[in-house]
Amino acid sequence: MGKSVYSVVLLDEVVSKIDKLAYKTGSSRSNIINQILAEYVSYVTPEAQRRQIYAAIDAALENDENFKKTGPAESAVAYFSSLPYKYNPSVRYTVEIYEIGDYIRGEIRAGLRSQSSSLLYNFAEFFSRWSALEQGRSSRHKSAFANGRFLRPFVFENTGESEAVGKSLAEYIQTVDRSMKEYFRYLDNTNAAYRRMESILNDFIMAVESESWFLKG
Repeated sequence: MGKSVYSVVLLDEVVSKIDKLAYKTGSSRSNIINQILAEYVSYVTPEAQRRQIYAAIDAALENDENFKKTGPAESAVAYFSSLPYKYNPSVRYTVEIYEIGDYIRGEIRAGLRSQSSSLLYNFAEFFSRWSALEQGRSSRHKSAFANGRFLRPFVFENTGESEAVGKSLAEYIQTVDRSMKEYFRYLDNTNAAYRRMESILNDFIMAVESESWFLKG
């Protein structure tokens, strides 16, 4: 999808309103005009599809009491979820879409801010095990834990079904979060914790095995 420079004549009053809207939404004048024209001719731009996917994630998580959304953002969406650990620390999940074309490419991230060495150790241990479990299901997995964060790339074929993409991403985040909470509840029995993780991941894979995105991360 290429972009070119065009010369158009607009009323000053129209440009003024466009600039106010651009400032309010943190966008540019060109992007706002592009969105307005695309909507008028019923064309879904990559930016619009990204918003649709993020809105679908919001819709899937808004009634889940485990998640609280952070402030709005154009390029990514983020949610907090507390852990069953001392002082109820919060894990931050972020979904960012980098590219929309024939494929939708992006990344899910999970991070935790804490000064507790034991908490950070168990957080890293969980995601190291989770990544190993995922990679055990497919050699194509590239999920990893590095520099204190879990990174999970994803790739969807772009069929225009933004709601389905958003729902799938939300379900994956819910699965990770549920597994992590179970893991932390069983910290005094690591074998039991690991079995709970594996069981939850297996159930998730069985439910989405027809969705090829899970195997393309």
